[in-house]
Amino acid sequence: MCVVRTKYGQDVWRRVVEAGVVETREPSEEPGALKVLDRLAKKQRHRVGPFEPQAAGRWPVREVLERVRREYLEAGSGGV
Repeated sequence: MCVVRTKYGQDVWRRVVEAGVVETREPSEEPGALKVLDRLAKKQRHRVGPFEPQAAGRWPVREVLERVRREYLEAGSGGV
């Protein structure tokens, strides 16, 4: 199951599917999938997020996101 949240993510996901790297199915083919997604989303809300100060040691997210953003901008809008 994959949740795409941004236009950039949609672009990457579209290219991955077109390249045949992943197979996709309609949600109706997996009736329990949305229940699982809902349960996981509720659990996630109770966990420590990556941008909270106490999580800085465990989540190097800011540095990773900044590096990826720089690489994306340097490559231009056509690169991943």
